[in-house]
Amino acid sequence: MAVRPTLIIATSDAQLLISLRQQKDAQAADTFSFELLTCATGAKAQDAVSQQPEQLLAVIVDKDLRDPTALSVLRKCRQVAPKVPAYVIVPDGQQPFDESDSKHLGIVGHLKKPLTLLDLQDLLLPESPEFDPTEALKAAAMRKHALDQEVREGDDTFVPISGKDFVSGKTSYFDLYVRLGSDHYVKILNAGDEFSPERLKSYLAKVKDFFIKSESQEHYLAYCSSIALKTLSGPSVPTRVKAERVVIQGTEALKFLERAGVGGRNILFAKSAAAASFTLAESISKDSGFALRGFLNDLAAVEHGVSVSILAALLGRELQIEHASTREALGLGALLHDIGLRQLPENVRHGREELMSDEERALYRMHPELGAKILATAKGVPTAALQAIMQHHERRDRRGFPNKISGAKVNGVAEVVGICDELVHALEQSKERPGIQIEDIMEGVYNGFSFPVGEAFRKVFMGEREPKKRPRPKRRQAA
Repeated sequence: MAVRPTLIIATSDAQLLISLRQQKDAQAADTFSFELLTCATGAKAQDAVSQQPEQLLAVIVDKDLRDPTALSVLRKCRQVAPKVPAYVIVPDGQQPFDESDSKHLGIVGHLKKPLTLLDLQDLLLPESPEFDPTEALKAAAMRKHALDQEVREGDDTFVPISGKDFVSGKTSYFDLYVRLGSDHYVKILNAGDEFSPERLKSYLAKVKDFFIKSESQEHYLAYCSSIALKTLSGPSVPTRVKAERVVIQGTEALKFLERAGVGGRNILFAKSAAAASFTLAESISKDSGFALRGFLNDLAAVEHGVSVSILAALLGRELQIEHASTREALGLGALLHDIGLRQLPENVRHGREELMSDEERALYRMHPELGAKILATAKGVPTAALQAIMQHHERRDRRGFPNKISGAKVNGVAEVVGICDELVHALEQSKERPGIQIEDIMEGVYNGFSFPVGEAFRKVFMGEREPKKRPRPKRRQAA
C-alpha cells in the first residue's frame, strides 16, 4: 500500500490532542486519506517537518504553542517545505495573524476549535459523493494499454491535467500518461493504483502535466466539480481556497464551453489563465485597500469574474494577444471588471439594467468609473487593465457607457472583456429559458464590437456556426 501524506497538528492543548487521537482510533483504518502526526511542543513539530517535508499534506499549528512558539514552527515550515499549506488554530479571544505575517509565513487559513478529523479531511482532501468512483474505474477497466506501454496516438486523443494538483497516496480514478513527444506517450499509472510520494516527486521534477485519454475527460471534469462543490460548502474553508476552486467548479462559462464543443486542452488552458489572474489579484490585494479584498471575499462576484476571465483567455489567444503584460492586463481586467458594483446599493448591484428605474440605471452606469478609481492607486494593476475596467461597457457605436466613446477610442482589451461579459450575462439569463440553443444565446452579444473581435469570438465559441444578426460593418468611402 502506498504511503499516505502526513498531516501535522502541533498544539499544547492536552484535551485537543486526546480528542484527535480518540477520533482517529474510533474510525476504520481507511477512513482518512492521511497519516496524523500530533506534536505537543514546537520542538517536536520542527523535527517532524524537517524529517519528511516531501510527504506533508499540511501543517496546523496552535497559536498558543510553546517550546518554541508557533511563529518558530511556521518559519521552519516555510524554510524546509515552502509549498506545504499552513493553518493556524486561533484560540477564543485572540486575533489571527495579520495579512502581512500570514503572507510571509505561508499561512493559508485560520481555524477555530473544536477540530474534527473528518472536517479537516474535507478541507484538505475534499471529495464528494456526487462523483461516482466506481463508474470512473469501470470505464477505465476498458483500457487497452498496458502499464509502461509506449503509445503512438494523436495528441488530440489526450488531455493534460496539472501534475501539481495530483495528491500522492490517493487512488487515481484515471489511467495516467506522460508525453514523450508529438503523438508519443507512455502509460505510467493504472486507474485504481496509487502514486507513492517518492515516485510522484520524481515525475514532477521532469514534467509539469500528466495526461489522460480524452474519453476520460467527462469523468475527470465531474471529479473536479465534486471537489469544488464540496470545498465551497465548507464554512471553515479559507476564501482564497474557495475562490481558487471556483475556477475548477462548473461555472456558467465552463458549462457553456463544454456544450459548445470546445476541446479539453483549451478548457484547461483557460482555467489555468483564470487561476493565474486570481493569484495575481490576491497578491495585489495584500497592499491595497479593503475594496479589492472585499471583492475577492465575495464568492458570487468572483465566480462571475472568473467566468469572464475563462472566456477572455481563449478569445485573447485567438486574437494573438501574446505579450505577457497585455495578457496579464486582460486577465485582471476580466476578473475585476465589476469591482465598482461593490460601491452601489444592493438592489442596483444585483439588479438587471433593463428592469431598473432611471435613477437606479444612472447609479449602475457609474460602476465602470468607480471600479477604475478603486484600483487606480493599487500597486501592480496595469494601465490597460484599468482602461478595460473603465471601458468594458463602451461600444464602438456610441451606445455604451459611461462616456459613450466610439471607434478606435475603445481599448482593445476592454472590447474582449466587454464581449465576454455580455456572453456570461446572456448565459446566466438563459437559465430562465430551458432548452435554448447556443445560436439564440449569442443573438445580440456582438452588437457594438469591432469586426475582428466578433469574428474571433465566433471562431472560438461557435466553430462554423453562423451567429444571428451579425452585419459586417460598412467600409468608409475614400475621400
